[in-house]
Amino acid sequence: MKNRITIGKIIKYAIFIAIIAVMVRFAYPYIKELINGGKDDQYKDIGYAIDFESYESKLAGEQSDIDGWTRLDKQNAGLQVKDGSDTDGDGLTDKDEIEVYGSDPKKMSTAGDFYSDGYKVANNMDLNTYYESETAPVFEKNECSEIKLTASRLEDLRATVKKDVPSMYK
Repeated sequence: MKNRITIGKIIKYAIFIAIIAVMVRFAYPYIKELINGGKDDQYKDIGYAIDFESYESKLAGEQSDIDGWTRLDKQNAGLQVKDGSDTDGDGLTDKDEIEVYGSDPKKMSTAGDFYSDGYKVANNMDLNTYYESETAPVFEKNECSEIKLTASRLEDLRATVKKDVPSMYK
């Protein structure tokens, strides 16, 4: 009996070729790195490459909204790179915190009290003075009445309590 090419054989060969093509596609970056002797300077993730050196060079060449700072300076300081950003979410831009108020653009409250820097500016309060809270903080979105939420510092408020707690924590 002679070898016949049947539909079944064609399908098997097509599947085999498709599997090989997918394997080559995903293995290509790693094969390329092996061929180059591991001397590739780019970080890879399944075929995508980010050249951090050229990205940082680009940022170093771009002036930011903060006087005398490049976008790379903002990144290295731990701030958001975008102009007009408010890294700490206190209502003041990073530019204003650095240039106008001399406050910390990475802390919602430079003094560490319950009053955000934006609130203090709006109410003519000193950003570097720690003010005692006259009233207990109100937790409007507390959905769990069994737990009383308290805090002595603004940073302590960065917690979330969920209503449905897994049984292992009950």
